Parts: sequence; structure tokens; C-alpha cells
Amino acid sequence: MVERGGDVRFQMLERITAENLGKFIAENADLSCRVITDDLNLYRKVGRKFEGGHEVVTHSAGEYVRPGADMHSNSIEGVFSLIRRGVMGTFHSVSRKHLPNYLNEFQFRWNTRKMDDGQRVSLAIKQIDGERLEYRESVENPPYLPKPQAQMEALLNNE
Repeated sequence: MVERGGDVRFQMLERITAENLGKFIAENADLSCRVITDDLNLYRKVGRKFEGGHEVVTHSAGEYVRPGADMHSNSIEGVFSLIRRGVMGTFHSVSRKHLPNYLNEFQFRWNTRKMDDGQRVSLAIKQIDGERLEYRESVENPPYLPKPQAQMEALLNNE
């Protein structure tokens, strides 16, 4: 999921069900906002929880942007294209076991896209300060969870 003009959050789900999807969205979104999704049926139930309403872009009918409105799913499509390019162009293959780690990397890349390289490297280094992660540990017990956005911002501000 992505906040328009804001950050993205990823979560690997073992099964994509309305219940699992709804739980993830409810835990990560402000329920007073408006949610915009494509026309996948699984979003209908969770969409009812949002006070700002649930808008649907009907991809199955060839609708990707609603003329005259701010209705589109281009933000998340841009995020997905970043992942596709990374997997196809750099990694070539991603295993289910390590998928959460790849998602963490792409989440970090997207959420720091407005930073310059120096800021991004500094933030990455600050996030590992005091941490020790051996290769065997990362392979046997994936994933390591990314720090919440508020913690990332606090690290940046405590230069």
C-alpha cells in the first residue's frame, strides 16, 4: 500500500484473502482517509471501513485514470514497476523465503527516494548502529523488520 505522495508499506502474505488484506490495511492506514483501489473483489469489504470512502478504478474495463478527478492507482503502479525492474533486471529471481527482505529493500528505496545519496547512506548506517547480523542468522530467520518511518525520521534528525 502507498500513501499518495508519501511512503509505501509492504507485507508478504501467505495467502491473499479479504481477511488478511483487510487486517494489513487496517493496521497501516488511517481509517478516516479515502482509499483508492483497483476492482479486485477482496478490497470491497475492507473499503467499507474507511470514513473517507472507497473509490475503485476499474482496470477490468480499461479504466486506469478517471477523467476530471484525482482517481487513479498510478502511485502503487509506480511502486510495482520499481519492484519488477529490480527483480527482472538485477536479482533475476526471488525466493519465497527471502521475499520479505527484498520487500524491505524496495520499501527503503521508495521511502527514501527524495533524499540524496549521502542522506540515504547515512540513514542506512544509522539504522544498523549497534546491530550485528551474521549471514547465517539472516538466512535462517528472515526477515528482519524495517524500522517504522517515525524511527527513520528520528535517526535522520539526530545527525
